Amino acid sequence: MKTYRVGQIVPSSNVTMETELPALLRAREMVALERFTFHSSRMRMKHLPKEELAAMDADSDSCALEMSDADVDVIVLSACLQMPSLPAVSTVEAQTGKPV
Repeated sequence: MKTYRVGQIVPSSNVTMETELPALLRAREMVALERFTFHSSRMRMKHLPKEELAAMDADSDSCALEMSDADVDVIVLSACLQMPSLPAVSTVEAQTGKPV
């Protein structure tokens, strides 16, 4: 049986992703010989003004480094639609060597 470590980076105001993704993968565990552990980090964001989005984008770097400390297999960046620059995804991948 294979165990995967899933790192998840979410906005600090997000209250759903840390429950929804584990529930989805727990359902997969019922039909596949796979197990998942979850490791989260949060980027500061309370509202959606441009300045907070830019700050959140910048925070993704430190969050990615925290995820790499846990030696996760994959990083889920749960704020891609809110981020002003998707190059953050490439930066996270480059810093951690993990797929995003």
